[in-house]
Amino acid sequence: MRKKTQNHRFHPGDTGLTFVPASGTVRKSDPLVAALGDLDELNCLLGLLALRLRGPRRAALVSVQENLFLAGADVALAGRRGRPRLGRSAAAALDAAIRRLDSGLPPLRGFVVPGANEPEAWCQLSRTVARRAERSAASLPGRGLNPEVPRYLNRLSSFLFSLSRSLAGRKSRSIRVR
Repeated sequence: MRKKTQNHRFHPGDTGLTFVPASGTVRKSDPLVAALGDLDELNCLLGLLALRLRGPRRAALVSVQENLFLAGADVALAGRRGRPRLGRSAAAALDAAIRRLDSGLPPLRGFVVPGANEPEAWCQLSRTVARRAERSAASLPGRGLNPEVPRYLNRLSSFLFSLSRSLAGRKSRSIRVR
């Protein structure tokens, strides 16, 4: 029996449209699509960072990646009935991790300059994408988005900042601006 294949001559995406489960066919310029893309990009960057880490740090990033898939599902299905996928415990876990990381770090004396080492630089880049994903999620008012998604993304960027400082160790550089 012949296997049915996708018609590769025409893709709906070629016309600037895409399908989102709760919204149907939407323009790729829709803020919802931007938010989903930002979450996807962040998850990819965290995967690159995780490849350079071991032990508890790597395990923490794997957990974050799993939570980003839950956040993505909440964004894609915003406004649909059913329970949210990302719960309060996810942000609470990040808060606890931030406290653990910060307890071993010296006080900040200026702006941190990324680039102490490769993992720290990947972590700083991931932090900036987490901030963008947070802004994208904040641009979705009135769509019934799980309020834990922007809260989690806010905590995640703080976690990544603390993690980057931890990864930099003594090679950390900062600049004071007056």
